[in-house]
Amino acid sequence: MCTSNSFSKVNELSEFDSDSELSSNELIKEAIEYNEESYEKICKSCYEKRKEDNNEITETEERLRKIKGLIKYFEIEVTEGELLMLI
Repeated sequence: MCTSNSFSKVNELSEFDSDSELSSNELIKEAIEYNEESYEKICKSCYEKRKEDNNEITETEERLRKIKGLIKYFEIEVTEGELLMLI
């Protein structure tokens, strides 16, 4: 979780009153939109950590796929647990 002032955008939105330029529907829409772009703006360190984790998972899956290909080619009997220990 973020310990910084991550939610300043949300606080800014909550400061609008009924006379502001944003209608309540626009305010709700702005508050619920949650894609990668807004996620990065809210907490860049969390976004980068999640991106690194996804890259590590992809690399592990690729290594596992290659190992399984070799095992199949050489007709070696191995359990999933043994495969995970190789990685």
